[in-house]
Amino acid sequence: MISEKKLSQRKACRWTGLSRNAMTAPVAVKDKDKGLQERIRQVAKRYKHWGLLKIHYKLRKQGETANHKRIRRLYRLAGLTLPRKVKKRLPEAVRQPLPKATACNNCWSLDFTSDSLADGRKFRTLNVLDDYNGTGHPAGSIGYRNRLLLT
Repeated sequence: MISEKKLSQRKACRWTGLSRNAMTAPVAVKDKDKGLQERIRQVAKRYKHWGLLKIHYKLRKQGETANHKRIRRLYRLAGLTLPRKVKKRLPEAVRQPLPKATACNNCWSLDFTSDSLADGRKFRTLNVLDDYNGTGHPAGSIGYRNRLLLT
């Protein structure tokens, strides 16, 4: 289609719905890279849980001067990619209802609330409640920005 209609490769691939990568020939390993690819396979076979970067550092220590991009290309062509780690999930905790208070002063609840006054000042309150009868504790506090007022 490209030679008959005199179209560019990009337009021909767009019209046919093919990827432009499908038009290129697969990359073959060069003769100078075959030795390096074999060394990558040997290191990967010896250290099965090592990924690309650890293999690259090991080859560097052995005296190989290839950069990480070349080693990555050969590593992937050899089909040595490690599977991704699956995140371990904790089992769900069994929800249990909270025990009910059986007497006064047995169980207390604390809660912070905040609001603003008509003049724009903000204040926060600490509410202390008895769970048995729902009455408030007299030692609650109110705080304005930098001051704390006990009530």
